[in-house]
Amino acid sequence: MAGFNIKRSDEILKRFLQEKAKKEGYKDLKKAVEELFIIPEFTFEDWEEEKVDWSEIKSRELTYLKLKPLLLDKKLNLKAIQEKLKPSGLVGGHRSIRSQVENFFERESEAKEFIRQLIGDGSQIPDARKIDSFVDKAIKLAFKDKNGKPERHNAILFVSVLLTAVFPEHFVDYRRGRWEAFAEDFELEQFPKTDSPGKALYWAGRVAKQFASLPTFQSYFKTDNPTWWVAGLVYELYKDKDKDKEKMKKDISEIKAKLPRQTEEGYSNTGLSNMLNAIETKPFIILSGISGTGKTQIARIISAGMVKEDSPTESGENKSREGK
Repeated sequence: MAGFNIKRSDEILKRFLQEKAKKEGYKDLKKAVEELFIIPEFTFEDWEEEKVDWSEIKSRELTYLKLKPLLLDKKLNLKAIQEKLKPSGLVGGHRSIRSQVENFFERESEAKEFIRQLIGDGSQIPDARKIDSFVDKAIKLAFKDKNGKPERHNAILFVSVLLTAVFPEHFVDYRRGRWEAFAEDFELEQFPKTDSPGKALYWAGRVAKQFASLPTFQSYFKTDNPTWWVAGLVYELYKDKDKDKEKMKKDISEIKAKLPRQTEEGYSNTGLSNMLNAIETKPFIILSGISGTGKTQIARIISAGMVKEDSPTESGENKSREGK
């Protein structure tokens, strides 16, 4: 998980939620998160009939739970799938993409063939090439503007929704600009600069899992479907892509300015200095923490700063040992 420091990302999230709660007049952070982002439990029918307020998080959970069995059904009832997608807003609120999705489903035989090739029986996760192939075929079939120009981003969003319903551990509904801004703000793995839709979707899935692994997220967003909730949070925070992106960048920048300064490797100078001082007092220190918190990296940074120039280092004996 390149470029991901779980401790720092978690601190950014915690302070962001605290600031959000404070601005909205909440004293209880748990209550603030529940009311601002999650909204109490309700059924798909309640939401479908507009009896409850819209929730980016709950709408995803309810829709995906309904979509998965339909997509895995051998009969593949396209009308039923389309009906479940309509109220969700997952494939966009703009008329153009809704029309393209409708056009896709109207080409019933091709649509069924493409979906089956992509998802199969749900036992095998499609690789990036298979996803890329689906996007190309979907564009030719239905995802074009009124002038016949391909609208690739709409096809990518559509396939991401299908994949997320069946393989939630690996995919999320995807709009590149929102996920890029989210990863940058919370210092998660950065976009890999690829033209492959499949690789981009796998990246977004990794980012969602990174965020879902943060202790603060796990404390306040308790769910059996964490990546769906992360996706909902992304769309809630960056709903108005340009306006919200700038606001989030400003708010998060202010939070980061208050955090301890980091070294190039991602650890605060103060923290490393304290560890070095501890070693000078006693010939050992004990590093503890869950997987992914950087214990090995910290040990490497400290040892690199203590060895003499003619001693074996990562670029010498130790590195060659790792390569054996």
